[in-house]
Amino acid sequence: MKISRTIGFSAGLLATSSIASYALGLIRDRLLAGKFGAGAELDVFSASFIIPDAIMSVFAAALTTAFVPVFTSWWHKQGEKATWELTNRILYLIGLLIITATVIAWLLMPWLAQLVAPGFDETRHDLLTSTTRLMLFSPLFFSVSVLFGSALQGLRRFISYALSPVLYNFGIVFGIVFLTPRYGITGAIMGVVIGAALHMIIRIIELWQAGWLWERFSITKPWPWQHPGIKKTVKLMLPRIVGLLTWQANLWMFTAIASGLAVGSVAIFNMARNFQSLPVSLFGIALATALFPAISIHYAKGNIDKFRDDIVKAIKQVLFFTIPAGAGLALIAKPLIDAFLGTGKFSNVAVVATGMTLTIFSLSIPLESLQHIFARTFYAQHDTITPVKVTIFATIINVIVSFTAVKFLGVSGLAMGFVAFALTQVIVLGWLLRKRIKTINEKVIIKSIGKTILATGFMIIAILTIQSYLEHSLTILIASVSIGGLVFIMASLILRNEELISSFGLVKKIIKLQK
Repeated sequence: MKISRTIGFSAGLLATSSIASYALGLIRDRLLAGKFGAGAELDVFSASFIIPDAIMSVFAAALTTAFVPVFTSWWHKQGEKATWELTNRILYLIGLLIITATVIAWLLMPWLAQLVAPGFDETRHDLLTSTTRLMLFSPLFFSVSVLFGSALQGLRRFISYALSPVLYNFGIVFGIVFLTPRYGITGAIMGVVIGAALHMIIRIIELWQAGWLWERFSITKPWPWQHPGIKKTVKLMLPRIVGLLTWQANLWMFTAIASGLAVGSVAIFNMARNFQSLPVSLFGIALATALFPAISIHYAKGNIDKFRDDIVKAIKQVLFFTIPAGAGLALIAKPLIDAFLGTGKFSNVAVVATGMTLTIFSLSIPLESLQHIFARTFYAQHDTITPVKVTIFATIINVIVSFTAVKFLGVSGLAMGFVAFALTQVIVLGWLLRKRIKTINEKVIIKSIGKTILATGFMIIAILTIQSYLEHSLTILIASVSIGGLVFIMASLILRNEELISSFGLVKKIIKLQK
């Protein structure tokens, strides 16, 4: 029971920080949209993330799920000193690999830029080469940050873990406001690197406060890869790396296809994706991140009943938030984009295209959120292979749907491919999870989903009614969110949805913490 309460509190803390991070993210996107519009420079800015993110996925992001169960197991069985030694060894190894990969990518960048965005003209390719080279500093910062963040997750310390994305977006906003006047879009890239450094520094500080001390590497000690804890971590990382590279292949495919469409398509796709990712991060990723160390401990101790119960609670909670979030975002997509991005050089044509793309993207919100929950149940069982296989299969579906849909919907067709990708993962992972954990209280889940869908239906009616009487985008947005949200809450109370009651308790804990 204590761990379950911790999951809810930690998820609430992460969700609160996500709101702050995405508030800065909205400011970031509005500044970028107004200053550059849906044009060539913003296309280049979006494409500049592909190679650095791929490097980070190989050497850093895989640590998030691979190192947490190893860290918690090592902490409970080997003790604090041995666990910090393991952390330092991985730090040395990851640093060496990242630096090597960064140097190679820097040298090959003119050719890699052609591969990333084959539809770009020569001018955009040259700019993409220089901006991506500058952004190659960020994987090293993020790698250290991810490693330390995984250790903090294992200790169930989430303060800096929650604040680091806020600082990251702050760095980007700083770059846009103060550096782009002199350096153009390159100034925004500088902001990304500054944000990545801040992301790392705050986690270093909290881990140091938790007892971690940096230990100078000595050649007299065994090399990092000879450490048994590292061998276990790498073994878990390898399938996860394949899965993350598969995801990066999806992002590359979206960028490559969009680069061959109208100028601005890469930017439009990424702007819509940024708005779609808010509820996913706010509810899906926050809850999955908080759930992961708890179910890892349950599985390590053999508490299968608690392991199963926490998964069921997480499924109900994440769908309670993301089903209405997805439906609501689909209905307010156009006024939302108009209100936040319809400024400066961001034309009305770009607003319509981004709104349409976001409407389709919204269908994936509960699916992608649920996928994060499902995947972590396999990671907690030290199984990183199964989610990878499913991701590869889902990628094939994505490619087929995306190439087909863009012929009819343009850049919005890429969002349709993403929906198919998420739906495939949820169906297959859910089926495999059901086979593995066997006795699961499906009736409780179905009952909760039914109440959530019914309450969402009342919310949809309210929003559509409001929109039929209003015209101004900002007015529509404010009225739809406030009245639609109120209707959903009231309907959930009438239906006695227990997830709403749990949410009230979670909010009280967050408010108490702030005090």
